[in-house]
Amino acid sequence: LPRRTLSKISLVVNHFDQESYVMRNGLVMMLGALMEHAFVDNNTNGADGGGGAGDSATHKKTKHDLLDMLETRVVDVNSYTRSKVLQTWSQLVQRQLVPVTRLCRTLIPLVRGRLVDKAALVRKQAIQLLTVVVRKNPWGPLELDQDRAQHEMAALQQEIAGIEKTLSALELKLSHKLLQKQGIEFKLDDDDDEADDEEQGGNSAERSRNRLEKTAQDDDEDEEDEELDQNDAEEDENENESDSESLESMVAKIACFDTLKTKRKQLMMLELLVCFTTAMKACALQMSQLLSSKTQSDVLECVEFFKVACTFRVSHEELGFARMLPLIWNKDHPAVTLAVLRAYHYKYVQFSEAELSDATQFSEGQHSKESMRIATNLIKLINGATLADITCIEELIRLLVLNGEGGGAENSGASGGRAAAGDVEVTIPHRVYSALWWIFEGKLRDVTVAQRRGALDILRMAATAKKSVVLSKIECIVRVGFGPIAHGDAGLARSACMALNVVLNDAQSLTVDALNKSTAIVLDGDDEEEEEEEE
Repeated sequence: LPRRTLSKISLVVNHFDQESYVMRNGLVMMLGALMEHAFVDNNTNGADGGGGAGDSATHKKTKHDLLDMLETRVVDVNSYTRSKVLQTWSQLVQRQLVPVTRLCRTLIPLVRGRLVDKAALVRKQAIQLLTVVVRKNPWGPLELDQDRAQHEMAALQQEIAGIEKTLSALELKLSHKLLQKQGIEFKLDDDDDEADDEEQGGNSAERSRNRLEKTAQDDDEDEEDEELDQNDAEEDENENESDSESLESMVAKIACFDTLKTKRKQLMMLELLVCFTTAMKACALQMSQLLSSKTQSDVLECVEFFKVACTFRVSHEELGFARMLPLIWNKDHPAVTLAVLRAYHYKYVQFSEAELSDATQFSEGQHSKESMRIATNLIKLINGATLADITCIEELIRLLVLNGEGGGAENSGASGGRAAAGDVEVTIPHRVYSALWWIFEGKLRDVTVAQRRGALDILRMAATAKKSVVLSKIECIVRVGFGPIAHGDAGLARSACMALNVVLNDAQSLTVDALNKSTAIVLDGDDEEEEEEEE
């Protein structure tokens, strides 16, 4: 059935010229279904349709033409059709049915243009498609680091050049011919030239349609002369096999061919990785600008994209997180505030209270290690931050702590805090507070003064929502914050004053005895210093 549908596809694609966008939407969905099922059936049941080398080449060309038509529909005149095409592409990428070269060099730049579409529905589908592209990228869980890929590619090119210098001209020609036949070696420059030629043609949809009509006519003729075509295909396949065997036997005599083949395969994947990261870098930069959009769907989808991008280290993902930070103050759209909270929790915390306390998932030592890692991440969050960033981070930490308190959101008086409090998983685990105190008290090796100051700042921000975080450690704040270390770093004394001010603003949180005791600690420290100076 799928093969018969493909043989009559030229009768269907002509309806793309109709004005009804409903008809075009149906055709787009049909092409997506054919890409998803027809060619898979042909590959697994090739004997049903003749199963020759020519038949495989024909279906490969037909698949290429159908993808060309789907790309053409991305710029359809109707916004509903454009969104339906992007949705179809998302399904194909989700099932990894799009060739890597087309994905990197054609599809991603095409979708990037839809990020500035006038229709909000099209922009939403475009961002969702790019999110799926990153999540289902051909390199799996590897970090998409463009600089490292370029460095490795340059080193690999030098190694390949050294290997090829040891070969004669005939051996080099035979090696390249076999590699190209196996689909391992290709040049992106040649692909660029072909892409430029197609762009200059300006009528790729019409060419694809003509090729589909020609393919349909060929399929009708194949049905009439099936036995003759099958015999010819078998003869051609036998000739090709004999030629490939002779070529492989000649190349087998080259000692370093296996090494060259491995290096060329690695170079091919690195070239594609650089092409992919370059395209996604431009998309991430454009989506960071969409975070300031007045349309809520744009902001929510962009936040979700950067949440996924931080896992794969996509370029400009840090810029996206920096630009979404002020959205924590968005009181008109609580969903945006919650999305930002989830994104920052995913990047800097990752674990909930229950997950970090799960004995089956972590041992006692691993609990402490993960808590210390989270504390270090939070300290890095405020390092080098501006005053505006610090203000936003204070609100971020406050809402995260309120989530762990459940009913504490009513103290915030903000709709964003109340919306976020319903999601109890997005919070800071209690073990992290202990890790922050360990860093501030200097109980770990190689802890800098800046890290100790940053730990106190995070604890002070958490205390704005939960006074008990600081209330039980007032003596420690006074002893360390105003101790000998503060003489060399006035910022530590400033942070200590701000932490104490958070508690002192609540008259019921601190007793007079606690104040006198803290003051006595400071005075005793000053007296000891004066005695040492006199001696």
